[in-house]
Amino acid sequence: MFRWHPAGAAVLTANGESGPVGLTVSSLASVSVDPAMVSLSIGHDSATLSALSLGTRVVLHPLDAGQERLGNEFARHGGTVPPSCWQTSAEGVPCLNVTTPRLHCAITRMIDLGPSTLLVLEADRIEPGRRGPAGMVWMGRRWHSVPR
Repeated sequence: MFRWHPAGAAVLTANGESGPVGLTVSSLASVSVDPAMVSLSIGHDSATLSALSLGTRVVLHPLDAGQERLGNEFARHGGTVPPSCWQTSAEGVPCLNVTTPRLHCAITRMIDLGPSTLLVLEADRIEPGRRGPAGMVWMGRRWHSVPR
């Protein structure tokens, strides 16, 4: 059923044991405006999940139309961030070199639910970036452009 439900997506980046790691998430949801909080779920088979714990700092990069390749690169159960694609944030977390928004967050909750872990993130810094004329959603196992 959810295969045909459009979902916004973002790339999450963090520090892993051997360097920067990241993955594409399509389960991103707004939880609260004040404080700014979002939730997402990560499958237990994700290599990135093992790098995360309570208090871990992460950066969320919401995806826009035209960033399909970036979304695909990080969609393979997590992976390593290529050195040419990132810089280090003021908080010491890897950030992708993109002009779109970035949410700098700390993990405040981790709840195991079946084959996934639900994460609650509190954003303490938001870089508004520049949004393009179209957003992007994941639906039917492919990317779709959505006019703003």
